[in-house]
Amino acid sequence: MIMQMNELFDKYSSMYSKRTLELMKKHKANNLTIHQLEYLNIINILGKVKLMVIAKELDITNSSASVMIQKLQVLNLVQKTASNSDKRASYISITDQAREIIELDKTVFLSIWRDMELKLNEQDKKSISTILEKLV
Repeated sequence: MIMQMNELFDKYSSMYSKRTLELMKKHKANNLTIHQLEYLNIINILGKVKLMVIAKELDITNSSASVMIQKLQVLNLVQKTASNSDKRASYISITDQAREIIELDKTVFLSIWRDMELKLNEQDKKSISTILEKLV
């Protein structure tokens, strides 16, 4: 049973990644990886945030997070601003361009959900809803 669930999650993840990359390509954002999109989503959720908070949230080293943030800066998807209270510290936030990309990502998720809804009866929908409530 657990193996079946893992396989299903893998299939869902692959479907999600494929649709996301297709949509990104269609909207001329195809130079973005799924990994970079994950960073943008985390920063979007956290708001203006220090690098070490991003690293902790993603369970990676500060240096790994720093490399990715630099790449995202080059793509004009994140910006660093100096702290008013401590000039050595800086905060990272997403740009308007990144917000547009995140909205595209949400569109993919919603389209997959709509596809699933069409295939499910009311009892199946209630079951999934109950399961998701337990997980969240």
